[in-house]
Amino acid sequence: MEKLTPEEEQQKADEFRKVLEDLGSKPKNGSKIGCIKFLLILLFCLAVFVGVVWWYCSHEDQQQGEEQHAIVIRQQQKDASIAALALKNNAVTNWAASLPDRGMGGVFTIDLTKALVRTNGQPVAMEASLEDVSERGGAFTVHFSVFDFTSPHPHTFNLRLELNCNAQQAEYLLKSKPAIAGYADFVVVATIESISRPAFGADDLRGTDTYHIDFSSTPEVFYAKGTCVDLVLLEKEITD
Repeated sequence: MEKLTPEEEQQKADEFRKVLEDLGSKPKNGSKIGCIKFLLILLFCLAVFVGVVWWYCSHEDQQQGEEQHAIVIRQQQKDASIAALALKNNAVTNWAASLPDRGMGGVFTIDLTKALVRTNGQPVAMEASLEDVSERGGAFTVHFSVFDFTSPHPHTFNLRLELNCNAQQAEYLLKSKPAIAGYADFVVVATIESISRPAFGADDLRGTDTYHIDFSSTPEVFYAKGTCVDLVLLEKEITD
């Protein structure tokens, strides 16, 4: 092997140093392009993610707004129906406002009697769900449940209506279409004659001892008996 002179060795060393400097300080063109592509892809993915999140949030807010608007419209329609039928029959609509606050959402029979059994014979109006229609000896009886009423105090009792009605009203009820879970909601105007809260009991005879179990405290279900004056189906149409 030929021996290099000191000048040639210095020249080779300078060339090798220059190559190292170029590799360390100046990346190749292909590496630059790869970095740019990676950044562009990253920015695109970020933009897509932000767009999807924005669309989902705005769509969810819009859907919730539409549902809330539909609830408000439905309630306004119910209030209008109750007010119209009450005006037609000179009925009381704010009967629940007179119920006192006895704590834990409870009321007494006397409270409902004062609110619903009007001394002047004036009927009351309320929203109720149809439960049953019966006929005996040409006389018709309808049964409703009242769960939703406006009151300044929260109440947890259930009110069941047992009303006498005529043949035309019974036919109207029998043609009604169920709304939710088999029930049809009506605006009912009725003259209430009495309020009661039945007490249920059971006797167990064992030898000479008698065991009595009283169920009068549960549940808080009150029965209102009277006569149906007028009624109209809410939301749903009547079948032909």
